[in-house]
Amino acid sequence: MPASIPVLKQAERRFEIAFIHVNGIKIYYEMVGTGPAILLLHGHPGNHTEMAAFATSLSRQLTVINIDMRGYGESDKPEGDCGISQIISDIHEILKHFQIEKAIVAGFSAGGRIAIKYFLAHPDRVDKLILIATDAKSSAADYGNVYRIIKLIVSKLFVVFGKYRFFVRALVRFLIYPYAFYGYNRDQEMYLVDEYLKKRKQLSGSVLRLLEEDYHNYDVRDELVNINVPVFILCGENDPISPVEDSKILNEGIRNSRLEIVPQAKHLLLIEKSGLCSEIILNWLSSFE
Repeated sequence: MPASIPVLKQAERRFEIAFIHVNGIKIYYEMVGTGPAILLLHGHPGNHTEMAAFATSLSRQLTVINIDMRGYGESDKPEGDCGISQIISDIHEILKHFQIEKAIVAGFSAGGRIAIKYFLAHPDRVDKLILIATDAKSSAADYGNVYRIIKLIVSKLFVVFGKYRFFVRALVRFLIYPYAFYGYNRDQEMYLVDEYLKKRKQLSGSVLRLLEEDYHNYDVRDELVNINVPVFILCGENDPISPVEDSKILNEGIRNSRLEIVPQAKHLLLIEKSGLCSEIILNWLSSFE
């Protein structure tokens, strides 16, 4: 692996689960593996679990730091202080905490947007970017008030009926699963049900509103030209949430980028095909040796 990415001093500890204090809050992380450091950024409204299988596969060659960003999962959820700019500051402090001069930063879905934003804010701290099922502009902004009304209806239904497992399973089966996975698998469906039940307890409504407003206004198309590190772009062939066209825009806008399309995969390709995704990415990283 490239010598320019420092190996963490903590890497001799094979697996670590803990909290670190940054910017006055607690951030949950899991660290696994040895080798160059890679920081994983999950999607919205997700947490580190959606990256867990992917992290385990990557840990064969990398030291993987898999976090819950502020506002998500086990990390703190400070009211009124939970936007993209705060998350970018947290990432910067996390890398300083582990004494990482430069890291590979990999983001899935909304986490890919944050990875791009982090590079634009701190280009000297990123060795490479890996962008998975993400985009350069929020498609939600194209739908305006219609999108907001649909989101509001679904959110209200979830608040009222979300404690009932049968409702969550119906919501997952008919409104979420068809967008998440390519083929039906009961274990994958139960994973989504369990995650949504868990998220209902973990997520703060005010935190969600702040984050979603940031994501709604997201547009970095004119800034892609400023990305000057190697970038790997990965997407599912059948993803209706972040379609292939979104990844092609990233590929065309970033000079030193490579696009790989995973066949028969939708949005949660890191769960559906975690082994294949990690193999593709590790092969790309090995090309820099």
